[in-house]
Amino acid sequence: MAIDLQERRRRAKRRNFYAFGVIVLFSAIVGWNYLDNLYAFYSGRPLTTLSVWQFNLHTLFYDLCLRLHGFAQPKPPPLLPNPEIEERWRKRLEGWLGGAFRYLPDIIIVAIDDQTVRSLKQGGISYPPMPRSVYSELVRKLKVVGAKVVAFDLHMNLPSPFGEKDDENFQRALGEVGNIVLASRLFVERFSGGFSTTYEGPHYPLADKAASVGLIEMTIDASDRAIRAATVAALYRNKWLPSLATMAAGFWLGKTEEQLQQELSQGQFNGQRLPLVFYRIGAEDNFEGLIFSALLLNFAGAEKSFRYIPLEAVIFPERNGLTEKDL
Repeated sequence: MAIDLQERRRRAKRRNFYAFGVIVLFSAIVGWNYLDNLYAFYSGRPLTTLSVWQFNLHTLFYDLCLRLHGFAQPKPPPLLPNPEIEERWRKRLEGWLGGAFRYLPDIIIVAIDDQTVRSLKQGGISYPPMPRSVYSELVRKLKVVGAKVVAFDLHMNLPSPFGEKDDENFQRALGEVGNIVLASRLFVERFSGGFSTTYEGPHYPLADKAASVGLIEMTIDASDRAIRAATVAALYRNKWLPSLATMAAGFWLGKTEEQLQQELSQGQFNGQRLPLVFYRIGAEDNFEGLIFSALLLNFAGAEKSFRYIPLEAVIFPERNGLTEKDL
């Protein structure tokens, strides 16, 4: 079904013109009746009211105004999408018939929760900050229990406050384990002359030993500061930088960062086209902001719906009555 938008606009203009004429005539009749009664009041004549035919005529004029403005007309036919777009969306929706997923069993969150903080303090380990020697022990244990990829959602951009030996211990662990993805950031900085985009990776000695790095910036809706999408990548110097989650997933599939960037530049991942949405973060009147690609969240579940284990249970399994086999 073809929709002629130009013809619709012409009809709307004609309706507005006719409605204006009817409203003027209607107002003139009401005004004439008002002035006639006003003159009668001052001249001592009895006041007149609208006769039956005048009342019916006013009602008909009012109904005509409504019809000319479209309030009393049947709804117009909807604007139908292009058949190609409709077919593409139909196939996409068929792929989503299962609805939101609850969790993926291959993903496990190792959390620094209250139980972990209490246990570390009992062992004489301060937090925050966390000694990176604890992370060294963590990644070694995760390798033993079969973790294929470990992604740190922590921005380790500075040297350890516990000294060089703490960093060296973590560097050795990164080299030994070989499957660690560290976090990086991409953000906007304001200065007197305008704006600049800053990329901040992990502390260089750590980045040198890590398998890869990924962005931890979130895509936030400006209207209400809610997060409705997960970042896939961000455009920086004509390259799409993968997010931490994207990089971890690609690394799990055996892809290199170059392969991943090439796919992301085509809006794809692992050979599949992604239904991406795009955010412009930090945009100002004289600054275009950062362009982030994201996927709308398709998840339903409460906190800790994903498989969840305290960091303390991995570092000190014996305190929790666990063995490496249990982990």
